[in-house]
Amino acid sequence: KIYEKTKNQVDKTLEELDSKVQKEFDAGAEKAKKAFEDHVDKKMKEYKDERYSGFWGPGKWLWDKLFGMPDEVNAFYEEGRDIFIEKMDGVIDKVVKIMSKGLTKAKKQIKDGKQKVQNYVEQLPEDLKQVGEEAAQDIEGKFEELEENVNSMNDELIDTLSSKYQENLDAVDSRIEEMKEAN
Repeated sequence: KIYEKTKNQVDKTLEELDSKVQKEFDAGAEKAKKAFEDHVDKKMKEYKDERYSGFWGPGKWLWDKLFGMPDEVNAFYEEGRDIFIEKMDGVIDKVVKIMSKGLTKAKKQIKDGKQKVQNYVEQLPEDLKQVGEEAAQDIEGKFEELEENVNSMNDELIDTLSSKYQENLDAVDSRIEEMKEAN
């Protein structure tokens, strides 16, 4: 019963952790993408307002339409990409804290469960202690398995987040190409 209760607590903690991590990462990635888009849009608008104003403005506009924007605007995309990466670094920091807190909680629940089993065995009458110790050793293997589940959850989250990070970065790079084509 002690093991089952501990296992249920750990499973619940890991499910909540997965949900929190995914939610925080996805929300942070969206904010980072928005910061990228906002930066590029703002810089491009300011650049175009300045470039196309004045007497020569319409001629520059026509030139840009025919031959494309000057290479100097590429800096806006790179700056925006750097902002995206900076924001994502902050997201990763938050996610790592959430993971650390959740995994530590799960490991503590396992440790507490082991201690409860040990306390239970110690309170058994002398004639049952031998049987209790043997049962505790059998349960110890289950606790170790539970600890392995916690460690594998850590690895799974890291793998998932690293691929999501790369997907988001690739999406930003694709968006940069789209923006360059549109301009």
